[in-house]
Amino acid sequence: MLRQLAVRCVLATLLAPVLALAEPPVDPRPELKPDPSKIRVACIGDSITFGYGIKDPADTYPALLQKLLGDKYQVANFGNSGRGIILSSKRGSEWRAYLKQKSHEQALAFRPDIVICNLGVNDIDAWKDGHRAEFVPDYLTLLKAYQELPSKPRIFVWSRFAPILPASRCHKWPEIFAMRGDMAAVCERSGALPLDMFAPLLGLDGAFQGDGLHPNEKGAKAIAEATFAQIKPWLEIPADRLELPYVFGDHMLVQHGKPLPIRGCAAPEARVMATLSGQAPVTAKADRFGRFELTLPALRPGGPYTLTVATPGKKRTFSDVMAGELWLCAGQSNMAFTLREAAGAKEAVAASTDGQIRCIFRGAKPGLSTGKARWSLDKMLDPLDPAAALTGDWKVLSPATAPGFPAVPYFFARELRKTLKMPVGILCVAVGGTTTESLIPELALVGDKTLVSAYSNGMWTANSDVPAWTRNRGAENLALWFARKPQDSALPGHYFQPDFLARGGIEPLGRLPVGGVIWYQGESNATSGMKPDVALDSGRNLALLTTLVKSWRAQFGAELPFLFVQLPNLNRPWMEYRLMQDRLAKELPGVWLATTIDVGNPTNVHPTDKASVGHRLARLALHNLYGRKELVPCGPRLKSATVRGGSVALKFDWAAGKLATVDGKAPRTFEVAGADRQFKPAAAAITGPDTVTLTPEAGSAAPAFVRYAYSENPPVNLVNGEKFPTQPFLEPVAP
Repeated sequence: MLRQLAVRCVLATLLAPVLALAEPPVDPRPELKPDPSKIRVACIGDSITFGYGIKDPADTYPALLQKLLGDKYQVANFGNSGRGIILSSKRGSEWRAYLKQKSHEQALAFRPDIVICNLGVNDIDAWKDGHRAEFVPDYLTLLKAYQELPSKPRIFVWSRFAPILPASRCHKWPEIFAMRGDMAAVCERSGALPLDMFAPLLGLDGAFQGDGLHPNEKGAKAIAEATFAQIKPWLEIPADRLELPYVFGDHMLVQHGKPLPIRGCAAPEARVMATLSGQAPVTAKADRFGRFELTLPALRPGGPYTLTVATPGKKRTFSDVMAGELWLCAGQSNMAFTLREAAGAKEAVAASTDGQIRCIFRGAKPGLSTGKARWSLDKMLDPLDPAAALTGDWKVLSPATAPGFPAVPYFFARELRKTLKMPVGILCVAVGGTTTESLIPELALVGDKTLVSAYSNGMWTANSDVPAWTRNRGAENLALWFARKPQDSALPGHYFQPDFLARGGIEPLGRLPVGGVIWYQGESNATSGMKPDVALDSGRNLALLTTLVKSWRAQFGAELPFLFVQLPNLNRPWMEYRLMQDRLAKELPGVWLATTIDVGNPTNVHPTDKASVGHRLARLALHNLYGRKELVPCGPRLKSATVRGGSVALKFDWAAGKLATVDGKAPRTFEVAGADRQFKPAAAAITGPDTVTLTPEAGSAAPAFVRYAYSENPPVNLVNGEKFPTQPFLEPVAP
């Protein structure tokens, strides 16, 4: 008997990682009678809720949540180990779905006022093995049973599961993160509020049991504290609550000609009314959580208008509101680069007297620079609240405010204002060093099989699918946190982590109408950073930018225009990234590229000529979006490449009268290759208003490919009649 017991213990130890998602069922704890004098909280879920492996029930997260909430509340633990959502799922002859368990019946009988649900981890196997289509409908069926109770409970759902450590067999499964999309769909369709169990446990030392899946007493305490922090704002909402997205403020500018949606939070089921300068008021009723959305009619360009949003308990009034063209501007340090730093700043600031230009610049919080700095422990970001990491309010352009305006958006807006004769607004979200991943919503990243690897159960600072420079700089910023051993808190938030700026700066805007997007980013994605001579995968970068465009269009509208700044000349191998940007503009409608190959700085990643960049972006917008067809939108673009005898004839669009060189010399940096793609320099000559003829070196193979400006800092000189530079390219040659 003792020998058999020993064998069982050894097998249990060896198989623990295999059984991490299939722990034996545990009967729910004894039924707790509801106390009608208290606010009843039902914690339903699987083994994490039950407290699997935690000896004392007083150390489970529901029991600890009871202490945090106090005597006014009655918290009951209805966790049941091994349970999930998918109704068709079985283990042997036993149904796994929580909906079919006695614990579910007990939770309903408890008549909860609040339900906190943690289910889904035990569905990963079935989800990935062909039952995904059942997950959301079955989850909604479960929640509906609680929503139909006479107590009409408010429901919270853990939509981001706790980290899973290497001891578990599913540690590296991408499905764990891909499921976040379905969890978000559950919350959206049911009206439940999502909770985050991932961030509060990420990097928290000694918080898990040996199986790498189940939190221990320390982990349960962290879950209880995170639960309390996340649900507290929604428990006892004051009658005068009225919260609106950061974009609403005095001096704001709204997009003219499009209805203005306003969403926010008020008291539960409060009547919300909005009025705009004498228009008929628009009303809406808040839901059980106090969430509301209403839409005001479109405005004509001009102003000033006065916007009022009011509930029976509070009124907020925003004055000097203008209507005009509103552009969303995003990126990293070259987008955040301010006018005071730009070439010609003194003259530009002195001329900044047009109050019809407005700007809200949401940048890094003071004390949290992404430069070479160690953040103090008291200033590190709350991992649950990226919105708190960005600061900045609406400013009216004047010599006093202009120095702090982001330079590229400023020059862009100034030209639009001059040409369109209407107010122009800049809504800029930019932080130095950030990656494309940081500005893409999480659900878009996890929904792509290529990009889901941006997330892992480990810390992003150690994830090889996050660009190395940002990982290392992020670790440097968080060095004081990493120095604390053992860690007694979860990994602090950081601007560089995937989705962070999207959550803090983009998603809060909701369906706010904008005229378009200007994007200046890519320096942190084009090369490794730590080895600046190593280019990163252009295929992944194309997937990132494609996903960015599609996800933002899903939020702001399918026709949302994008104007990208092609990375300029610099002594880094950005050639493939520039070509990737060109491919993006060719493959996606409504995407245009501003060429800056001639206004960079070979040794400075922050060139100061921002006026040229803003001017070129404005030309693209005016020509392509505002009907100013008389304006040349860009420099020469290759139209065709054809073999003519022993030479190659290149035809260009947008010659703007006649091709020329800025120095009067022959065009430079052209190369020709045969089928083997071994490129060699080719002599070039302008042979027509829109034609350049290339002569390959003697003895060269038959021309099959041609490229232009394919080097780190190419000495380009070919321009059109407007002095706009020719765009770099690599194209096949037609026989």
